[in-house]
Amino acid sequence: MKFSKYYLFTGFLFIIGCSSIVSTSNRYSTFQKTQSETVASSEPQKAKNDSVQAFDFKPFASKFSFSSKDSTASIDSSLWYSFPETQNGTASTKAAGYRVMVLSTENIDEAKYFNDSIKAFLPTNKTYIKYETPFYKVKVGDLQNFDQASDLKFKLKQIGFKSAIIMQDSILVRAK
Repeated sequence: MKFSKYYLFTGFLFIIGCSSIVSTSNRYSTFQKTQSETVASSEPQKAKNDSVQAFDFKPFASKFSFSSKDSTASIDSSLWYSFPETQNGTASTKAAGYRVMVLSTENIDEAKYFNDSIKAFLPTNKTYIKYETPFYKVKVGDLQNFDQASDLKFKLKQIGFKSAIIMQDSILVRAK
């Protein structure tokens, strides 16, 4: 029953769309006729508004002055997004471990909001948004044992993330 309503609605839209082609072509042909008539007339047309004067922007121009000092400001590297750094040329490897899941939602904006909130409260812990059909899951931490995971879960619940649960997951471990 649903499919027949869908096909009926789609057919209706198709018919309406095809009928508009005829009216568009009629409008285009009348536009060509009126344009050819205006080109044929040899009378010069006056501007509609002769009282418009040119406006001079020079008095309102911004004036910039730069000092000749060589300013080399230090940039805080924590403000910029980058690839994970390696230690002594060794990259991170995957291993079995634990993460604390804070949210599971179908709304990507809500997941991003929770992710940013967690980063604000716990900037030292890594946060992840993982899409597992049809949910976006926000997870925190790369924890190697259950005690660390339960400590992080306790912190998150104290902050206000009441739905935090511990999950086994593959984590990133830096090689030593």
